[in-house]
Amino acid sequence: MKSGGGRRAHSPVQRELAEAVALLEQGAFADAIPRLVRVLRQRPQLAEAHYQLGRAQRGVGQTAAARDSFLLAVRYRPDFAHAWYRLGNDSAAQGDFQDALANYDRALAIAPELAVVHFNRGVALRKLGRMEEALDSYARAIELDPTHVDAYCNRGNLLVILRRHEEALAHFQTALQLNPQADGARLGLAGAQENQHQYEAALSTIAPLLARLPDHADALCVRGSALLGMGRPALAMVDLQKALALGCEVTELPARIGLALTEAGQFDAADEHYAALVASADERTRPVVEVFLGLLRMTRGDFKRGWPLYESRRRYPKEIERMRSRGLGEAGMWCGESSLAGRTLLVLDEQGYGDSLQFWRLLPMLTAAGARVLVETKPGLLPLFAPAPPGIELISEGGPYPPFDCWCPLLSLPLALSLSVETIPAQVPYVQVPAARQQRMQALLGPRTGRPRVGLAWSGNPAHDLDHRRSLPLAALAPLLRLDCEFHIVQKDLQARDVPTLAAFPGLRQHGDALGDFADTAALLESLDLTISVDTSLAHLAGALGRPVWVLVTATPDFRWLLGRDDSPWYPSARIFRQPAPRDWASVVAEVCRALEDWRLSHRPA
Repeated sequence: MKSGGGRRAHSPVQRELAEAVALLEQGAFADAIPRLVRVLRQRPQLAEAHYQLGRAQRGVGQTAAARDSFLLAVRYRPDFAHAWYRLGNDSAAQGDFQDALANYDRALAIAPELAVVHFNRGVALRKLGRMEEALDSYARAIELDPTHVDAYCNRGNLLVILRRHEEALAHFQTALQLNPQADGARLGLAGAQENQHQYEAALSTIAPLLARLPDHADALCVRGSALLGMGRPALAMVDLQKALALGCEVTELPARIGLALTEAGQFDAADEHYAALVASADERTRPVVEVFLGLLRMTRGDFKRGWPLYESRRRYPKEIERMRSRGLGEAGMWCGESSLAGRTLLVLDEQGYGDSLQFWRLLPMLTAAGARVLVETKPGLLPLFAPAPPGIELISEGGPYPPFDCWCPLLSLPLALSLSVETIPAQVPYVQVPAARQQRMQALLGPRTGRPRVGLAWSGNPAHDLDHRRSLPLAALAPLLRLDCEFHIVQKDLQARDVPTLAAFPGLRQHGDALGDFADTAALLESLDLTISVDTSLAHLAGALGRPVWVLVTATPDFRWLLGRDDSPWYPSARIFRQPAPRDWASVVAEVCRALEDWRLSHRPA
């Protein structure tokens, strides 16, 4: 007899109870109920009978009666761990995860060895947003039951949310080894592989599931996303649109469809897709769709209709929480609707270093309107921006704010200032290299060799969501490195995959230890004749300094590089080299090689 306790069946009551439990184990819930009722007529305080009756009642859908039976079980036997566990499940089914957690904790205080309770406790904690505690509960369930496939899967899914992808992969792989037929494990593993940009592996993993269930919406989403990552947007669209029609609820799915349309060059279709989604989206997904529609329109040069939609980024849950934590008090946001004359405006830093560098140019427009400007700045940029122009005061990010009248996020300034492509202030340089840093860098570089000095930046921050699209391995630049130039690495961080290429080109000069902040990097760029960079903050820094910079951008570029032009309205000294097709860096490098050889032959180093 399976139960949370009880004695061996000797008396007629115990025999009747045992027969009822046997029926329960066979799934004959309705047949078990009258037997259990007879038991309770004779022994109304028998906790085991109330517990088993609750199981039977739940089996036939009598959820309220089942809960009452479980409550009677713990009333007559407070140390009945399994009954507390069932009460926890009932609370979870009603959406009361706080009460569910309390009941699971009661069960575990009595029987800490119950793996299933630790597992369901992890589910409740996940629903309550207590991610680390949920991870611990799943880990305890696995420790107690190393064959618990669902615990591996749930913990893997949570690790994906927490961006701990390597650990997630290991969990899904273990789950699939334990049960090759576990669809959740297969789906999780393929999704984690896609997140890690292991696209071929993701396609291989998901193939058996789609062969058996060709209309599995989540599996189609994974396959479509992998195909999109491989630069095959037409095939990706088929899967992604089918997944959406089948009801896939992956939050990023609508954006991926729009990205597929964009990468296929179907810009009007992408705009229509996003616009239709905005009209039908709920409050949870609408901000994401509006941001992607705004970015698409800005990429096409339509700032008037793009910037207002981009404001929806401020409705992301993480952004709402971040703004709440900043302690802005009663001051309201300035959106350009009122005069700034005589007022103090706090400009809030947001997003990456490149954004800070790009939009620094807008601050003098605020002081020209009569504002005193407090600008929050990342610590790594403070030495470059100081001393600030008149009327602008620098505040280190995370520090306390002096008194202010109103505030505005940095990337909301273009909307507040009604910026268009035609009115971008592009006077360069608008940042200056500190003299002491320049002198130190010139001493570090030493005398010139007669060859032009060219800086290289081929990869950005790996934590950036789209870094795998914008970055490339150093090996891809090998044809460039064979040209007769003095090459300097201008990015601070290097990846393990680039070590063999660094060894193959010992003349490639590294300066990572000398680049303590952006003032040091600016001094290096100022000392070079040309910088060649993918879409990272270094391209913006070179442009802000007014130094010659060649920017390598993807077929579907970030909005600031626009479409179909080889110059930039943001940076007069920039030249754009674009992928002719998604992921085609080879063509870009070949074009840069030809351009660099022509430039080298005509250039005279200073």
